[in-house]
Amino acid sequence: MSPRLPALVIALALAGSCFPTTRQETGLVCWSLVNGDAESQALEGWTAQPPDAVAAVSSQDQTSGVVTPQHGEGFFSFARQPAQQVSLTHSCSPAPVAKACTLSGWVRTEHLGTPGDQASAAVRYLDDAGTLMDETASEAHAPTSGDWQHFELRAEIPQGAGEIQVVLEGIGVDGERVNVFWDDLSLSCSDGVSGAS
Repeated sequence: MSPRLPALVIALALAGSCFPTTRQETGLVCWSLVNGDAESQALEGWTAQPPDAVAAVSSQDQTSGVVTPQHGEGFFSFARQPAQQVSLTHSCSPAPVAKACTLSGWVRTEHLGTPGDQASAAVRYLDDAGTLMDETASEAHAPTSGDWQHFELRAEIPQGAGEIQVVLEGIGVDGERVNVFWDDLSLSCSDGVSGAS
């Protein structure tokens, strides 16, 4: 298994498709997650568990104040309905020449006590039969500032992988809802020589 990155605690899997664009100057093949910025104000391209706990919103009223997008007009909120654990998932196929992928984006949690609610992220690789081959996951992340924080998670692609799953997770620690929020998520695949951005 790949080493863990101390940054977040996300358990969301993305179920959809990715659109590739080739950047000739770097040799990278980049993938745009469907609706990774939540600008559609819907969960298009994503699968949430439980379904009613997650929504793409323009704002979220919280005890500590109003949460607004890190960028643009929307973000994903895990705090729409009472729950103790929430996940969001998206899936796509790796580019044939890709050797590694980097998941990046912004995460925010509401911190009212110690410890606060936690967020984490993972990149999973499955073979053509749907069997898990490898997973690179972050550790639990519960920022105390209440501000948006950027993260990156790089994962090597095992030979024979037929599917990539991006999994975002939120775990409730304090209160009835999972006060975890995500914005501007993207996935970049590299050939292992040029690196990932």
